[in-house]
Amino acid sequence: MTDVIELHDSVIQSLSNIGPDIHLRLSPAILHRSAGIPSVDKGHVFTVDVIVKLQDGDMSNSLGGCPVLLADGKLIMGREHHENSIPIPLRFVGNIELSLQDARGSSGIIRASAISVEAISSEVYLEAFPGSENTDQ
Repeated sequence: MTDVIELHDSVIQSLSNIGPDIHLRLSPAILHRSAGIPSVDKGHVFTVDVIVKLQDGDMSNSLGGCPVLLADGKLIMGREHHENSIPIPLRFVGNIELSLQDARGSSGIIRASAISVEAISSEVYLEAFPGSENTDQ
C-alpha cells in the first residue's frame, strides 16, 4: 500500500521556524491510501496529524495566519514532482520546493535542502475512495 498526504483540504495549524528549519503541522492532513496510485486509484481516505520538517527552509510570500485551509500545492524533490500530494512517510535530502496555495488564493513557496514527513497521531478513517473518473481503464 502507498500513502500520500493530499494537500487539498489539509489544514496548516502551525508554521514555525526552529533554528534554520521550518516546521509545518498539518492537522488534519488528508491521507489517501491505495494499492495503486493514491488519490487516483481505488483506496481509502483517513485524517491524521503530521509534521513536515524542511531543513534550512526559506519561505517566500505568506499564507497569512494559521489555521490555513489548503486548496492546492506541489512538492518538487530533485527531479520528482508531486502534484497536490506529499508522500508519507518521507525522508529526502536534496533540492526541495514546496508550493502551497490556500483556499483564499494566497500562496507561498518553501525552498529547503531536505524534507521529512511523519505522522504524529493515529489515523481516523474517513471514507472509501472509488477512484478518479479520469483514469484510463
